[in-house]
Amino acid sequence: MKLQLSEHPNPITEDYPGRAETLGLHTGFSLYMTRQRKDDSLTKIEEIFSNIDSIGRELAPDGDYELSITGHSLGGALATILSFYAATSNIFSRVKAIKVFTYAAPRVGCQRFLYAYQHLEKIGKLRHARFTNTRDFVPLVPFHGVTRSYKHVGMHIKLLGTDKIAQYWLRQALDVTYPRYHDGMSQLLRIWQVNVIRNINTPRGYKRNHTLTEYQRRIRFSIQYRSMLAQARKFVVILYILFVFFCL
Repeated sequence: MKLQLSEHPNPITEDYPGRAETLGLHTGFSLYMTRQRKDDSLTKIEEIFSNIDSIGRELAPDGDYELSITGHSLGGALATILSFYAATSNIFSRVKAIKVFTYAAPRVGCQRFLYAYQHLEKIGKLRHARFTNTRDFVPLVPFHGVTRSYKHVGMHIKLLGTDKIAQYWLRQALDVTYPRYHDGMSQLLRIWQVNVIRNINTPRGYKRNHTLTEYQRRIRFSIQYRSMLAQARKFVVILYILFVFFCL
């Protein structure tokens, strides 16, 4: 697998904080999506865009249809790249915010790519929810760093599991973060949160936690457990109101 970064022209022409003329993308992932085929000179991105728009205009002839992109593992990496280019393409200019849902996706781009992706989120072109399981190795690579290195994009939803420890943290709040700040301390904190040491596991454990079945199980548990907590707290509030009412 080609792990180095390759430079690609930035398709965003307007100015934004951190803008650069080129963006660094994972060579293996980006080569698959952007390399021109010999038979028709189309890239994989152009082929997918053509198929999406053809189907979309059957539903909404004016092009004002909804578009969601999803993927797991390698598919999540490709979905991240595809969504970025889709949000900058004139083909989808009438499409509302493109929704992206990735599961167990590795990192795909550098800090300049993160700035560009966040710009598209800020102007309402993209909405990306990135789900990861604790102790899943794939979302931890390629490795994070303070300077030139790979960076994750999108809103991060960490799925903690179903054991007693996970239940304790779920009672506090959902583990949802977004890389809003890019100073040195914020970068170091993110490195600590997503390093391999904090996510140590056995080979069998890594394999299990990476499966889409495990992601579905944790998502379902989180929804049900938080819903149960909400009902319990609502019941406690009602009891408190009744207690106050009858004591007055």
